Amino acid sequence: MCQVMQKYEEIAREQGREQGRLQGIQQGMQQGMQQEKYNNARAMLWEGLSLDMVSRCIGLPVAELKELNIPRQ
Repeated sequence: MCQVMQKYEEIAREQGREQGRLQGIQQGMQQGMQQEKYNNARAMLWEGLSLDMVSRCIGLPVAELKELNIPRQ
């Protein structure tokens, strides 16, 4: 009986590790996508697009775009 419980515990630990790994990958992807939004917004602002237009295109609030402190041409 003890071996059966040990096997179940081993399986549960492996499933927990796999779930944690998948959650980490998903979180990393989300962070990367958010960073890409900021990179695109910086480039657009640098090229002289208005805050309103960048906000509409990228989906970030104007207040967040203002915090980037990009000099606009």
